[in-house]
Amino acid sequence: MVKTAIDVHVIENDEELKKAYEIRTEVFIGEQCVTQEEEFDGLDDACTQYIAKVAGVTAGTARVRILKNSDEGEVKLERISVLKNFRSYGVGRKIVERILHDLKGQGYKHVVLYGQTHALGFYQSFGFKPYGDEFMDARIPHRKLKLEL
Repeated sequence: MVKTAIDVHVIENDEELKKAYEIRTEVFIGEQCVTQEEEFDGLDDACTQYIAKVAGVTAGTARVRILKNSDEGEVKLERISVLKNFRSYGVGRKIVERILHDLKGQGYKHVVLYGQTHALGFYQSFGFKPYGDEFMDARIPHRKLKLEL
């Protein structure tokens, strides 16, 4: 397999944000039948948005939200999505690695996420630990996961 440069960074402009929303629409609404209202929940303005590019082509996205009710420096990793054509390139891994690096550097202590059950192994490979029972979110089985930074 040819090594391809993957760039992951905080979204810098409206054009990148639009691309991130397009990825989420394709992955969550198009592939997973999540509704528009479920996917675009009104919380995006309160989040730090990330975008991933493979050889300059937009390939994935994610967002991070500081949990307001947490006095322990807890943040939530959300909306991790990679376009189907880029799923074998390690884009999702690079997105999570970059976000965890940034969060650790900013002094956060805990990261939580609600992971789809089919992706638990992926998140556990970073050290995330599942807790609580399986639950349904947008008709998709999920588990809560937490990582101590």
